[in-house]
Amino acid sequence: MRPGCFDDSPTDCGARAGCARRLWRRDGPTGPASVTSIAIAAPSQLLSAIGETITMSATGKTAKGAAVGNLTFTWSSSNPGVATVANGLALRSGTAAPDQRRRGRRDGQCAVSVRQTASQVTVTFATDTIRAIGDTARAIAAARDSRGNPITGRTVTWTSGNPAVVTVDGNGLMTAIAEGSAIVRGVSGSAQGERTMQVRQRAARLIFLRQPSPARAGVAFTIQPQGELQDARGNRVSTDNATVVTASVGGTGGGGTVVSGATATANGGVVTFTVLAIGGPVGLKVLRLQAPSTSTASSEAFALSAGNPSTVIAASGNAQNGLAGNALPQPLVAGVRDAFGNPVAGVDMNFTVTQGTGTVNPAQAVTDANGNAATDHTLSRYAGNSTVTGA
Repeated sequence: MRPGCFDDSPTDCGARAGCARRLWRRDGPTGPASVTSIAIAAPSQLLSAIGETITMSATGKTAKGAAVGNLTFTWSSSNPGVATVANGLALRSGTAAPDQRRRGRRDGQCAVSVRQTASQVTVTFATDTIRAIGDTARAIAAARDSRGNPITGRTVTWTSGNPAVVTVDGNGLMTAIAEGSAIVRGVSGSAQGERTMQVRQRAARLIFLRQPSPARAGVAFTIQPQGELQDARGNRVSTDNATVVTASVGGTGGGGTVVSGATATANGGVVTFTVLAIGGPVGLKVLRLQAPSTSTASSEAFALSAGNPSTVIAASGNAQNGLAGNALPQPLVAGVRDAFGNPVAGVDMNFTVTQGTGTVNPAQAVTDANGNAATDHTLSRYAGNSTVTGA
């Protein structure tokens, strides 16, 4: 019998030396090889972005570790909320164990973890400008993976590029320290984002740095008032060199008006008046300072007294009749008034007879608290008109 042959005939077997019955020189087929395990291979078992995919492969093996070909596998995921599988993986955050099953329930598993990694961080502010020293604003960081999916629950580390201007705490709360700008950065993992915060004070209110002195109507204040522009937290707006502040008058003494130097321009946030003068009836007054977009500042009450003498009036005793050579029944009273009609006390009044030959006594007097001075007039011995002038 030739090697490898198979012969069932006893005759043939007995006829030829060396023949054996049912002799195999190669293994005969017994059906498909038995798969005892399944190995799954994946290029990576950790993915960093939602939507990222990998392709996995499965290999069936015999008990001795030999690969078995021409197999069909059915794939499934133990947690499809995290990872779905269909010739590859579309992934969400978490962990899933894709497994494959061959007919006969041979299973293989490979755990795949999805841990989003920030590849970009976007920093946003509700406002890019803080208007008062000490005011705060919140920085918000939005981390996203390489496919643009948002990442939640990750720690963001905050820093300020200029803490002398803006500080930022671990929660992204920014505080204005001084005028200027600062880059605020949010870092998540190896990714970071940044945005510039400006600190630009805005005048929100006025205060008096220096109160006005008592004043005389129409005469510049001896001590000129001085104001300060402040932000909403009471800090001087030291960069303000442009705001124009206007003064006005109020009070219980019948009001009043500003007659000179009504406005002043800020210099480093300080407003100094130089020739401010007010007029009106005498009495207690209040000076008010106003500027665009600020509250009004009111001074302490101060006294406004009469200003410089402006006019002389015939207060009483005018148009009397008398006997020649005799004194008039009533004294002649002259009044001194300022430009606003206020009586001026302490003014020397000189009386002279400017028509006729009569006399006055006294010829000189000082105005009293009512601004008046009086003299007696004795008429000439001759009948006629007589005029007395006070100056």
